[in-house]
Amino acid sequence: MVLREMMDIVPGMAHMVSRIEVMSAPGRRRLMSLPWLRDAESIRRALEAVGELIAEDSNPDRAKAMDAIRLGLMQIKEIKGTAARTLQADRLDDIELFELKSFALTVMELRKALMQTDITAVVMPDLEPVADILDPCRARIPHFYVYDDYSTELAAVRKRIKALNADGSDEATREAEQLFITATELEDDIREDLSRQLHTHADAINEALAQVAQLDVLQALSRLAASEHLTKPLAASEGVHYTGLVNPAVRAALAQKGKTYQPVDITLRPGATVITGANMAGKSVLLKSAALAQAMMQFGMYVPAAEARIAPVDEILLSIGD
Repeated sequence: MVLREMMDIVPGMAHMVSRIEVMSAPGRRRLMSLPWLRDAESIRRALEAVGELIAEDSNPDRAKAMDAIRLGLMQIKEIKGTAARTLQADRLDDIELFELKSFALTVMELRKALMQTDITAVVMPDLEPVADILDPCRARIPHFYVYDDYSTELAAVRKRIKALNADGSDEATREAEQLFITATELEDDIREDLSRQLHTHADAINEALAQVAQLDVLQALSRLAASEHLTKPLAASEGVHYTGLVNPAVRAALAQKGKTYQPVDITLRPGATVITGANMAGKSVLLKSAALAQAMMQFGMYVPAAEARIAPVDEILLSIGD
């Protein structure tokens, strides 16, 4: 079970996901594929990771670093396919080489910003060697070209082509055409060599992509916790207890009408629990709220309650006829 599937099962989950502000395509992909966590230790680690980002976001001294992190995440493009090709040592084209150079430069900036924080849940690989391969002149500009710096022979051929083009005679044009073929072959050889070099860093590239996605999801969950006033739940051994449980979607709808939501305290012990009350008293909303909080915890999110102790479950079954 992944988050994308749970959005169709638990009412209110789609609303919460729509409130999660990831900055990048890899982050969005990671968010939608968050796994259903069944054991308390995995849930604890996931919640602690979110807590690290919340602590950084609440520290005024880290505002500059967190702004730099989010700015960097916004610059990340989806390079999953290109990153996978580095694992196969395929020859990359100029667009793919540009994607990798741009990615490496951004990861370097993210890594620098992370070093100014106490975040341990994300360990960003050093992609400076990748940037060096694709940036022989060390300009550190997000642009790629088969530079003259890669080959003195290519530089000489290009210089000769430029002179012949300036000449303009028929003989010069014919020679330039032949040299253009030579230059193209030299460029292809360089791309082949660059691809081989990048293959040696393929694991670091793919790990960096995974860490970027993880960082993006964590910063988004941190912001969600702040904007929705969520609380870190405790993974209990059995039963469920909420103090001040709310349903964010219903609360938002009521707020638009100038009304307030009445939080609910509830304890559910192993076995059957019967909830009684008048029509339209909120029984169905309570069931949906409890299911939503359960699901949010087991996807590593904070929950919409003032206090929560929740035992992990294998699955959530809902049969609500409204």
